[in-house]
Amino acid sequence: MTDNEVRMSLVLGNCSLEVSGSEAFVREQAQWFGALMSSRQDAESCSNGEVPQSGDSIPDSTNLPAPVNMGQVNNPFPRVFHLASGKVQLLLKKAPGGKAKQSQMRSLALLYLLAKDLQGVANVDWSEVKSLCVAYACLDESNFAEVFADPSTFVVSGKRGSRTAFLTVLGKGEAEALAKQLNDGTPGTP
Repeated sequence: MTDNEVRMSLVLGNCSLEVSGSEAFVREQAQWFGALMSSRQDAESCSNGEVPQSGDSIPDSTNLPAPVNMGQVNNPFPRVFHLASGKVQLLLKKAPGGKAKQSQMRSLALLYLLAKDLQGVANVDWSEVKSLCVAYACLDESNFAEVFADPSTFVVSGKRGSRTAFLTVLGKGEAEALAKQLNDGTPGTP
């Protein structure tokens, strides 16, 4: 996050949502979410009993991290990864994605970022994905950055040596499809 970006976090019951970007973008999203929440019949189910209203100002302390529930996480893919205490353990014998290292790295990145997303972690450090690729013997250091080159799948921020990434909506869909295929043992599993 740069100095001119702000972050807003909403916690509603068991769900948390984080929006970050320019102040104008975050303010617009806050108003949209506020209008959405004020129209909900079950707004009383919010954990703190307060529903954001459109027109509310964004607090100055927007640099606070998003709340993350490190307790029990609903894992829809228990044969693919184990999620506990903020950690992810892939349960695969080999890297999915065929024989090409770049395809294997991409598949591992998709699965790992999906698992972190299920835990409520917005941005994941590249070094975590690199370590995973080393563990699965598929790291191609010279082509690692190309794994994240598709902007329709990954959102990358930061500078060389401190980059983070997360999945776009399309990327999350692709990751969920891969995880479901691996979890179900569907023929043609990568």
